[in-house]
Amino acid sequence: MNNIFKTGINIPRVVKKLELTNYHKELKDAFIMVWVNLTRAAHLEYADIQEKTRVWGLEGKRITDDLQKQVDEAQAEKKPEKELEKMRAKNEKVFETYLESIEPINDLMYAWYAQIWSQHENEIHHCTAAEVRSIAETSKKDDNGNFWAWITTRTQAMIIQHGNQHLKK
Repeated sequence: MNNIFKTGINIPRVVKKLELTNYHKELKDAFIMVWVNLTRAAHLEYADIQEKTRVWGLEGKRITDDLQKQVDEAQAEKKPEKELEKMRAKNEKVFETYLESIEPINDLMYAWYAQIWSQHENEIHHCTAAEVRSIAETSKKDDNGNFWAWITTRTQAMIIQHGNQHLKK
């Protein structure tokens, strides 16, 4: 019997199948292989991405509140409608620029999921961040993001479930 304190231990990655037929019956042969026993570094990377997303959202609230305050003040001052329209158009551009600023965070998220979904020993089951982005964008376009939300939520649930099953033993 090996003494792991003397020889060390190599914990293999556990990869489980996420059947996409659970989302839609027409996806009966489709699946994603999910790495469920993440390293601490992978957990911390995900937490960092979530924090960046939270901060981005708070900044969006601040921007929208500021823009709305400007419009409200201009209306209270009874500014001409033409001036209000210009202000709204400018505010819309500011907000569009803000929305685009999520892309670097999205890139981190797509890369993270590509890592989680690419740990199977057979590389045919691997994916790239660009492929993950394509799935997310197709989902947003075709079904209001429901599929993307489902696969990411199920992935997180599988990771949590795997971790929790060892706590019960």
